[in-house]
Amino acid sequence: MNSQKDGPRTSSDLRQLRQRTGLALPADAQLVYFHYESQRDELIQAKMVTTPAALERFLSENHLSRQDFSPANQGFLGVDSGGWDPQGNSPLAVAALPRENGRFLYIGFRNAGPKVELYIVWMTT
Repeated sequence: MNSQKDGPRTSSDLRQLRQRTGLALPADAQLVYFHYESQRDELIQAKMVTTPAALERFLSENHLSRQDFSPANQGFLGVDSGGWDPQGNSPLAVAALPRENGRFLYIGFRNAGPKVELYIVWMTT
C-alpha cells in the first residue's frame, strides 16, 4: 500500500490514531495536525491541543509518568515541516516507547500558554 494523507483533520483520523497507538486520547483535545503515510513503513504524526488537567488524565490513563519524558528525546519527533513543529521555540519533553515488532511510539508535550501541545508519532520499520 502506498498512500499519504495531509489535510483536514477528521474523526476517522482520531480513530486511526487510537487504533494504531492503543492510547486513550484526551476527550477534549483538538486535533490540529495529522499526517499519515504508508509505503514500506507506516508513519503517523499527530498534534493536539488540550488542557493541563486533560494532559494529567492522559498520562494516568496510559500509565505514563512525567519521569518517562525528557527533552533529550525531542529529536525523535523529527523536523519542523508545515503544521508539524515539534522543534518549536520551547523545549518539548518526549517519551520514547518502543513497541513489539519494529514499532515505535513517541509522545511529547509542552506548555503553550494556558494550553498544552501534545505530539504523537507512531512508526513501523
